[in-house]
Amino acid sequence: MTNLDDWWMEQVQIEEASLRYSADLPARDERERDLYRSWAGRDAADPRAAEDDAVYVAYLRTRTPEQLRDLAAATIAAERETGTVAPDWLGEAEQWSSEEAELEAGS
Repeated sequence: MTNLDDWWMEQVQIEEASLRYSADLPARDERERDLYRSWAGRDAADPRAAEDDAVYVAYLRTRTPEQLRDLAAATIAAERETGTVAPDWLGEAEQWSSEEAELEAGS
């Protein structure tokens, strides 16, 4: 497994935590608590964001943890396929070096 593969796996975990946060599920560990605090700070700075997402949040609350995990994995798989990356606010994952990006492009 390459560092880039690890990075994408990390993105799935961050996306899953984001979905869990949006669904108002409790954080599972200290790392998720840190992410939740960060996102809560963002939400407090822009309360309109929570209003805009009300329908999406209602949908997420109807999903099981397994369904949220699957949704997170599918979202990141689509991002990986298209070469788009989730917004920076989702997490503080390290960016890969240009060498790693070239390796991924060559595989």
